[in-house]
Amino acid sequence: MVDIAEVALGLGLTLAGVASIVGARSIADLSEQLDAIGSTHSAAETEAAPWKVSMYRYSGAFIAFLGLLFVLAGLGL
Repeated sequence: MVDIAEVALGLGLTLAGVASIVGARSIADLSEQLDAIGSTHSAAETEAAPWKVSMYRYSGAFIAFLGLLFVLAGLGL
């Protein structure tokens, strides 16, 4: 039997994970700009470190994979 709530959760997680993979650079840059609030240099001068962009990409891939597992479990596969 199909569990609609589990499938919906899985689809939401998958979409959030894919968005994190695709927009990793933007998310990391925004995070650095928010961190720069109150410091002596402007937020426009900040740039995310490569490790932080990779962290967002890998975490997005994990979340997308977890979402796919939820979809498959909700479908009873």
